[in-house]
Order: sequence, then C-alpha cells, then structure tokens
Amino acid sequence: MQKAIVLEETKDAYNHLQTATAQSNLVVGAYLIPVALNAGRLETIHYREDFRKTGPSNYFHGKQTEKYYV
Repeated sequence: MQKAIVLEETKDAYNHLQTATAQSNLVVGAYLIPVALNAGRLETIHYREDFRKTGPSNYFHGKQTEKYYV
C-alpha cells in the first residue's frame, strides 16, 4: 500500500517523518521528497524520484544484451 501526504510546512513534514519511522513494523523506508503542483497534478522535482517512479532498472541493456557471459 502506498500513501503520500503533502505538507507545506517543513516542521510538519519532519514531524510526520519522525512518526512514520517510529512505526518500523508498519512503515519501511519513509523519506521526504520535494514536489510541485503543476496544472492540478503533483510532480516530483528531483530526477531521482522521476527515475524511481518508472520502475526497476534491473533489465539487460547496452552491452548486457550482447551476451558476453561465460
């Protein structure tokens, strides 16, 4: 299950993060990310989050597809 809370105040964001990390039996890997509201939609600002939302990158590409494996 995925949940996100958008907070405008830094203090509130850190309080929510602290609450989440204290629930290690329910929450795994909680962290804060900067977002922007663009045409009514939330968008990530940092390229890392764009990369993460496209899914895993554990597929063969580049030289890995040339089968140099012995």
